[in-house]
Amino acid sequence: MGLRPVRISSWMGGDRDGNPFVTSKITQQVLYLARWKAADLFLNDIKSLADELSMVKCTPEFTAKYGEHLEPYRFVVKELRAKLIATLDYFDDCLANRPPRVSQADIIMEDNQLWEPLYDCYQSLMACGMRIIANGSLLDILHRIRCFGCHSFTNGYPSRKYSPYRCYCRNYPLSWHWRLCTMERSRETIFLGA
Repeated sequence: MGLRPVRISSWMGGDRDGNPFVTSKITQQVLYLARWKAADLFLNDIKSLADELSMVKCTPEFTAKYGEHLEPYRFVVKELRAKLIATLDYFDDCLANRPPRVSQADIIMEDNQLWEPLYDCYQSLMACGMRIIANGSLLDILHRIRCFGCHSFTNGYPSRKYSPYRCYCRNYPLSWHWRLCTMERSRETIFLGA
């Protein structure tokens, strides 16, 4: 379950080390769109899952963590659905250059915000003898979270690509921030030593 044999990611909007047409604004728009699409895809999965998880039996640990509900799994999945809908609204506003109507506290920003409640459902279902249900679409979604993740939600900038900038900025006093610099300033800094 915890294995991650493949991790899918993208360089879209991140080619800022030599492409003069990829500006910080382009990168930000691409990231907002990627985050929106990731939320949309997971929302479709979660909507289907909400229809499937109508069981009432769960472990005492699950009840202690999520409260007593008539359909405990469906309750948890519906909370995730509400957060994913709020995530779509948040990034809709970002893409339209509007102030977000939704707080970041109410949206999915990290893989674990999806993983933990769904994995708790999985463990409870398995412990209650509902192996076939646990290993159905719920397990598929857990695999998708591990493979694709919500990294589109959280990576404000492609961290691996910019790690040389970070290293350079930590070691040399600069009057500019590595994420916001122009291509010309980046080239001067990297190739001419600032």
